[in-house]
Amino acid sequence: MTRKLGDEWASWDGELISPEEVRAGRRLFLALLLASLTLSIAFAYFFLFLISPRLAQLSERLPLFLAVVLGVLAALCALWFISVILNVKSPGSLFHLPVANRIFYEFSTLAERLGRKLGISRDRLGHSFIRVSNALTIGRLKLKPNLRILILLPRCLTKEARERIMETCSRYKVVIKFAGGGEVARKYIQQLSPDAIIGVACERDLVSGIQDVAQKIPVIGIPNIRPDGPCKETHIEYSDLEETLTLIYGG
Repeated sequence: MTRKLGDEWASWDGELISPEEVRAGRRLFLALLLASLTLSIAFAYFFLFLISPRLAQLSERLPLFLAVVLGVLAALCALWFISVILNVKSPGSLFHLPVANRIFYEFSTLAERLGRKLGISRDRLGHSFIRVSNALTIGRLKLKPNLRILILLPRCLTKEARERIMETCSRYKVVIKFAGGGEVARKYIQQLSPDAIIGVACERDLVSGIQDVAQKIPVIGIPNIRPDGPCKETHIEYSDLEETLTLIYGG
């Protein structure tokens, strides 16, 4: 198979990274998410402290009022974060609000930037983010019957991987499409209008796709395994796909 690098791998230097170096648990991203929330609230309070003298000139009570408002927002953020943890530990255990999902994906960008600043690899960050996002998404899907699922597969899968995936999916009412890039994937999504998407790709493509689509259509990501590097002879942990389909459809 000829290697044709995707846009996310245009700067790849040829170094092979083992799956163990990429895999990361949910705690990594949850910790970064909590740190991002805490830093955002701390910055807001610091900014309020700086402008308080000017605000006091308008009204003596205005700084205190805004401090209370920030306190309420901080409490709501804390409750939201607790709900995220509970839903990650037990998908579908709590009611999901669209605004809660929107907040998650907004703060996930900040968490990713913080992780990069701390020297955590892009792929490791992505793997942890996907695991958290998947848990939240599966919780939402378990509440909806008769789902129309679109499974998007990359063209870089080995023949054996394609056959095993097709065999696994044959037991469920899903539509399978092979997409060579994001543009083709978006075309299939527009044509088929699925209720949810299961995407197989590298962490970089999955993170980009989830952040782009997930607020409109639920997306579950299954990272591929790249023993020969990106975009060539890849496969997956087949148990991940089986477990995902079982959780969605029951059984």
